[in-house]
Amino acid sequence: MLAGHMRSPLWLLSRLVLIPKPPDPPSSAASSGQPSVVPLRPLNLPEIFYRLTARAAVRVESPAVGAAMEPLQLGVGIPSGCQIGAKGAQCAFDARRAVEAFDLNSAFTKERRQDTFKGVHKRAPRMLPFYVWGYGRETPLLWRGHRVGLVGTGVKQGDPAGPLFFAVSTFELLESIRDAAEKTVAEQFPLMPSYVGVTAICDDLK
Repeated sequence: MLAGHMRSPLWLLSRLVLIPKPPDPPSSAASSGQPSVVPLRPLNLPEIFYRLTARAAVRVESPAVGAAMEPLQLGVGIPSGCQIGAKGAQCAFDARRAVEAFDLNSAFTKERRQDTFKGVHKRAPRMLPFYVWGYGRETPLLWRGHRVGLVGTGVKQGDPAGPLFFAVSTFELLESIRDAAEKTVAEQFPLMPSYVGVTAICDDLK
């Protein structure tokens, strides 16, 4: 399948699963006795055969892909990458350095597939036939066995290869943010020794 064979369209079906999000801090509506609405996170879970193949492909390809994107992107192919990113931010904060955190809202589902194609082609070329098969067209979305729509943007959050596809798609954005931050600091504080670091764990940016 990684080489572009065994391309059954039945393996591209996805099931819609709704996962409750963590509750927000108490609001005025909750304190007034009005019923609160539980926010839900939609996940697109591919079929089991696709997930097994994607997991195997990522296991083979992610170490080299992750090493090429380190230290900007720690969410793919870096053992304990999440812990490393969180600890690095905490150490910088403890050293009285400015730390800013961003969570790219719904980034996985909004990324243009043309950009993802370019990223996969450049940084994970051996995954390209697999990506084209899985994301080269709109795929059916099922809810309780019934087709409720088509998925045609971003990467599926239930896809084991999704973080890799997203990371290579947005890596040039991380590079541009880092370069812009370094240039701004150098221009505004030319006499002050400083260090500007940008680290991402998939769609969490620090």
